Amino acid sequence: MVFDTVIQGRTLQDGGLIETFICIKGDRIVDMKRIAPTNGEYGEIHRSGRNIIIPGAIDLHTHMREPGMIHKEDFSSGTISAAFGGVTAIIDMPNSKPLTSDRRTFIEKKELALAKAHVDIGLNMVLHDETVMEDDPYHLKDTALAGFKVFMGETTGAMVMKDLGCLTHWSRSLAHLELPFFIHAEDGDMMSPLRVDREGLLRSHLRSRPADAEASAIEKALNAMGDRSDLLHILHVSSGIGLKKTQGSRATLEVTPHHLLLDIKNFETFNEREGFGKVNPPIRTPSDRAALWEGVRSGKVTTIGSDHAPHTILEKEGETPPSGMPGVETMVPLLLMKVKERSLDLERMTDLVSSGPATRLGLEHRGSLKPGSMADIVIFDINDERKIRGEDLHSRCG
Repeated sequence: MVFDTVIQGRTLQDGGLIETFICIKGDRIVDMKRIAPTNGEYGEIHRSGRNIIIPGAIDLHTHMREPGMIHKEDFSSGTISAAFGGVTAIIDMPNSKPLTSDRRTFIEKKELALAKAHVDIGLNMVLHDETVMEDDPYHLKDTALAGFKVFMGETTGAMVMKDLGCLTHWSRSLAHLELPFFIHAEDGDMMSPLRVDREGLLRSHLRSRPADAEASAIEKALNAMGDRSDLLHILHVSSGIGLKKTQGSRATLEVTPHHLLLDIKNFETFNEREGFGKVNPPIRTPSDRAALWEGVRSGKVTTIGSDHAPHTILEKEGETPPSGMPGVETMVPLLLMKVKERSLDLERMTDLVSSGPATRLGLEHRGSLKPGSMADIVIFDINDERKIRGEDLHSRCG
């Protein structure tokens, strides 16, 4: 067999890093060799020395802001940012303008993504109290449809599902598709309007969206899904009590890099511009952050997603900054830094950003480096450290 391309580097095999020659034909890995193929067996070879090769990351949680908010991001800038961050596939959330809520808005967004995206992309549709599925189910069979998003509490551009009988209904009606229900789990009944007091924006925001609201929403969602809790993917779990509510369920769950790496205390020590740390759910306490790390290391956490939610610098510096922060380009490098610091295992990291997301979406040929897999490959130099600077990133938000 003649290979189109051979890529040399170190891959993780049997618990260790081993020099490997990844042999690619078309868009697939066809062989993993310990010894270099002979010259006549390949078209070109890329040697990366002792650099480490991992499968491309799949980010299940991004907001590319198109259509309607392209001054913050669009499918082109956001997916370029993803590619530079080692993310080779993304799922885009539906709270754009207009919402991705029916066949028309889904097809329109899909056409925009196909024309502009630089990595593979799937789209979510929103389900809310007023959702009515058309008689023509074409869009529900579309290969670009990754799942259904449910907002249980107010957040940027969302339509909230307050009647959880609707969640029960749709979990039954759409179960045959075997697509995940992506849940923003904050109980709107337990949140209060944000009123900034002398303690500052972030602590006021934290009080307005307490951890109990997250725990309550998770419990309600699990109850509503009943015996189909396996379809539930709980996004951006941010608290220890929220994590506990998932125990014993078949739901999968995500945490974000910002909830793992930031807490209310350490953010305040290095950043006086509090608006940049405002996100839903909020940056929480050091004990919550420690609980999330325990969940990551123990296997309770299934995926890490960026919740890439960009806004402009001008917006974030305003008197009422919107919630959200970019992250699709920095997610993998930040986690690799934790690997280098030996606070996260490389195999566990790739489970969380590659194989875990692929399994959640039922993508058999993604998320791993093996014969038959898609040739989605990230090569990195573990010794190349640099400070993250906004001007070096590729997101439109700056």
